Amino acid sequence: MWTYSGFAGSMKSRGLALLVALSAGCSATPKATVDAGAPPPPPASTGGDAGSDAAPVLARDAAKETGEASAPAMPGSHAVEEAFVGAYAGLIRFRRVLSVGSLGSMPVLVAIYATMTIADDANGAVALSATACHVDSTGTGTGVLAASTLQIPDVVMTSTHLDPVAFSAAGAGASQTWSTSELHGPIGWKWTSPDDLIPTSASDPRVIDQDGDGQPGVTMNVLWQGTTTPVAFVQTERDTLSGSVASNGALVGTTVDATEQKIISNGLAGAPITSADDTNTADNTVRLVRLSAPLTCQALMTQAATLFPAP
Repeated sequence: MWTYSGFAGSMKSRGLALLVALSAGCSATPKATVDAGAPPPPPASTGGDAGSDAAPVLARDAAKETGEASAPAMPGSHAVEEAFVGAYAGLIRFRRVLSVGSLGSMPVLVAIYATMTIADDANGAVALSATACHVDSTGTGTGVLAASTLQIPDVVMTSTHLDPVAFSAAGAGASQTWSTSELHGPIGWKWTSPDDLIPTSASDPRVIDQDGDGQPGVTMNVLWQGTTTPVAFVQTERDTLSGSVASNGALVGTTVDATEQKIISNGLAGAPITSADDTNTADNTVRLVRLSAPLTCQALMTQAATLFPAP
């Protein structure tokens, strides 16, 4: 996920790299009201985003098949967790560094926008579910990448299935904290387990044409030196979230990104493209804004500037 769907100077990186502005087929919904409080009382309905596009399921682990979240988050209090049940708009951010052989490199800030729901799973435990809608990525490259940009269609995000994860919360007042287990899913390939190794070539039978463009995996378009170069890749999105509760009721905190991405085409001008963690993690953040009702992806992106104002 360096420029997603038109994100300046970026390259589709892991997350979302994803993960990362209108999703195909989404229909607009009335503007949602952001709930205030820390946290506000749960609304009468705690269902998922019924209005959003139904993303095709690529692979599910046993927990997903039974409606349960995967691995547990840090220990919390069920009574406290229940107070967070409801609909949210989420913004997950993290930094990556893209390198293209001797052509140069590009530190990028990836921003994934998602609709989210916190609800009880089949066993009564509290879980967080997320549907990725759009990815933005910004950065300034070196060498011939200095003026390059990356474009990733929203269908890559909306067709990605992310497993529900355990949500944990504890404490009260200013000391209240929350966390999730790893939010993860395969992009451009199918897994049988989150522990499966990511494919390294287009010939791997697990690789699929997820975005329906006739090419294996998913495709990002790199715009550089006046040309557009399609680059095929597969990815495993892996993000763990944790933090505290702001005075306005928003869940704010840190993103620990462990996304993996593999280029399965010829890269850029024959040079291999690699993606790695950035040692600068100051911008690896997460923000979940509670809503009075679920939003579709289209409505989320229409209201993104209001939901997530620039600092």
